[in-house]
Amino acid sequence: MRRIFEPNPVPPSYDALPPDLLLRPTQLEAAAAQLAALIPGVAAMAPRYSEIRCPMSVVAGREDRIVDPHAHAVQLHNAVAGSTLHLLAETGHMPQHARPDAVMAAIERVERAMTAESAHAEA
Repeated sequence: MRRIFEPNPVPPSYDALPPDLLLRPTQLEAAAAQLAALIPGVAAMAPRYSEIRCPMSVVAGREDRIVDPHAHAVQLHNAVAGSTLHLLAETGHMPQHARPDAVMAAIERVERAMTAESAHAEA
């Protein structure tokens, strides 16, 4: 669990999860199936990233040791015209827990951009 959150601490709500709950065979099978589908799924979608035509913020932890932010977040940002990239310093794989302020700010910027786009389209 610590590795997922590094360099940030594991939130208390995660520390409170009983290990038996996380290590149930059905949970482990589901996690393995999700991971097995993730790699080919991303490979299949990546060539179409440039087709995305809506406001987008890409948020990633600069110190993520689970998913390389340069191999994924930076490439996604580079492929999507008009996207914004937020590589958060001293943040790992779970920026929504470590830096909820930055994640919410990125979401709010997308919301403002969508509202502006909608108003422009209606005019």
